[in-house]
Amino acid sequence: RFGTILCVSPFLTLAIAVDHAFLFANGWQQIVSRRRNEDLSTTTPKEELILRTKMLLIETGPSVTITTITNSIAFIISTMSGAPELVLFSIGNGISVIVVFFFEFTVFVAVIVITARPEIENEFKAMRESPTVSEQSVEKAPNPLDLSARVDQICFENRKPRPVTVILKKMLRVYCKFLCNKVCVTIVMICLAAYLAWSTMETMRMRVSLKPEKLFLGDSSFIKLFSDRQAYIQPSYDVLWIHVFNPGNIWEPKRRVLIDSMIHDFESLSHSVGRYSTKLFLRDFEEYLKENPEALTSMDYDSDGGAGKSTTKYEQLQSFLSDAQYSYWKGFMQFEPEEKIVNGSEPAITRFLFTTAYKGQDQLDWINRVALLKQWRDIANNEAYSSLNVTVYQEDAKFLDIVDTMVPQTYQSALLTLVSMCAVAWLFIKSPNVLFTAAFTIVSTSLGSVGIISWLGEELDPTLMCAIILVIGFSVDIPAHIAYHYHQTDATHDEVFDRLEHSIERIGFPIAEACVSTTICVASLFFVDLHMAHTFAVTMVIVVVVGAIHGIFVMPAMFSASAHLSHWIRSCCCRSRVAASDTVEPIQMKGVEPIQNSFGPNGTTTISVQ
Repeated sequence: RFGTILCVSPFLTLAIAVDHAFLFANGWQQIVSRRRNEDLSTTTPKEELILRTKMLLIETGPSVTITTITNSIAFIISTMSGAPELVLFSIGNGISVIVVFFFEFTVFVAVIVITARPEIENEFKAMRESPTVSEQSVEKAPNPLDLSARVDQICFENRKPRPVTVILKKMLRVYCKFLCNKVCVTIVMICLAAYLAWSTMETMRMRVSLKPEKLFLGDSSFIKLFSDRQAYIQPSYDVLWIHVFNPGNIWEPKRRVLIDSMIHDFESLSHSVGRYSTKLFLRDFEEYLKENPEALTSMDYDSDGGAGKSTTKYEQLQSFLSDAQYSYWKGFMQFEPEEKIVNGSEPAITRFLFTTAYKGQDQLDWINRVALLKQWRDIANNEAYSSLNVTVYQEDAKFLDIVDTMVPQTYQSALLTLVSMCAVAWLFIKSPNVLFTAAFTIVSTSLGSVGIISWLGEELDPTLMCAIILVIGFSVDIPAHIAYHYHQTDATHDEVFDRLEHSIERIGFPIAEACVSTTICVASLFFVDLHMAHTFAVTMVIVVVVGAIHGIFVMPAMFSASAHLSHWIRSCCCRSRVAASDTVEPIQMKGVEPIQNSFGPNGTTTISVQ
């Protein structure tokens, strides 16, 4: 079915799709740049097109797959929120993410291949028509009248990196050296620890609240209705409906004492308006009999001409209900059906209900209302009143029950989502060091985003609960891309500096494009006067900014710190081994002279056997 909340889905789907589109486009450009600097004389345009497409899917496909799976899992887990509209939102977005994934690997990649075919053919045509020229011959001053030499020089200069590219590469090298510095790594780790402590405190301070007005547009008349209800009704007269499903014979003294005791317990609570707020038909019935004593006797006279005989309780009650002033009480009780009446007995009351009211300015807080609801249910479930089969009803009880379970459910969903994210990352990244860094970054990004949301004054409700799951899902994107490309450099580079430089050079620019495009896509939600849309927009902007900061500073610093730690551990192990070898006594074998060690002039060791 369609719901208005699904109007947000196109913007979230577009943000995900644009992110992946930038990865594919940038990956293709880098592949083309590398292949143009290689010898293509041994291949054909068709083979070259197939090779470049394979390289694109191998280099970009896994990171796109990771983010798609994690986002889908996040939406699937958010369906456990229970709110029908939010379940609809999660299902719709989960399906959209999967559809976008197949669209990217079929239609989008196919469009890249179709548009690249004439480009590759032109490259091969130009390669066949242009003469071979070396870099040394081009750099020499050519004859100005030699047109072929001028063309060759132009072609070579086009292959030279642009000045902007040279500047950016120099900045990247300085940046990587800065992040590989021990002092810089220490500062980043200290700031990270302070950031995590602050985020944890802010997350724990987040309040739970349910406000129905958040689900409506700002100019909706329901907003005024809920505002007036909260301002005037809830603090002064909040009605509770109490149903008694097995009253028994209410005219028996012991049964009546039990019912009155139960009613007194409800009226004795601290927030009760008092006895006068209780609407119970028995009390009005007793007042009616006092005001109308003729209802106690019938109008029929006996055969001796004496006074009329006394009426039964059922007859008195029917007289009470037939009075126009009290006729509304008919809707508060239910009599025994006629087919169950035997031996001419009178129908008995099988169930009835009554109301009482509560007040208190603190009842505007949903946490306090949950506590009061528990007090009502404790009285209804009291063992002394079990024979009455009492049930309480309050119109906000269905929301108050959600409040009581929202915090643990949010923790469970968040933990399940984080475990799922790390499991998916483990399928593509086998290095323990890189996997730990990616998992830690996901947790840090998620915790920081939720802490900032709490610091901005947002309260935990089903909408924010889904947004938190969405935060965890989107917090995987940047760490997954960086971690996967860093993991791929393990086979070609040894030093952390080279691995960081290569990874950021390959993935930094598309990530920056994706962050900017995602922010622009979701920024349109701020123009809708709907709290739900604002929540998702703020959440997306925060997770993009926090994730980008982690990708720029935290992950490279953690990779560098891991390398420094590994180097220190290896150094300690080597020193311990050298120390252990120095304490070993030489073994004197029979017939063999001991080996003598001596140091040469340059610090070299010479070994002589006597």
